[in-house]
Amino acid sequence: MVQIRAEMGKDQEAVKEIHTLAFGQENEARLVDDIRESEHFIPSLSLVADKNGEIVGHILFSRVFLETNEGSTEILSLAPMSVKPEYQNLGSAVNLWKKVYTLAGKQDFLSLWYLAIRNFIRDSALFLRVPKESDLLSLFPMRCLW
Repeated sequence: MVQIRAEMGKDQEAVKEIHTLAFGQENEARLVDDIRESEHFIPSLSLVADKNGEIVGHILFSRVFLETNEGSTEILSLAPMSVKPEYQNLGSAVNLWKKVYTLAGKQDFLSLWYLAIRNFIRDSALFLRVPKESDLLSLFPMRCLW
């Protein structure tokens, strides 16, 4: 059974390996390291999929600011999400999404933003609504994955 939980320090090497394997390069793993060291890092929104002690997936959201004519709005940005190749298409990615979506809603973030995720989300930019109303949200397409 796969448990979705907050990433811990001991998971960092496994997280690097997952992103490197899933993307075929180290750029995404380095991005995770850079975000962890920034003021935009939110530890509670860096989650792992743990299958009996083996880390098989990771998702990370961090704070970014969306600039509009009305001003700046804090939103969450996905960068990145990965699942080990041998565990892809078995539900870990959806479970990571559901958990982070729930946690973000409890923290009252306005929206989640993500770019295309290979073989998972085909649109170039989508917004998911979390439980907070705003006129700003009507400017963007919003969909839920489940």
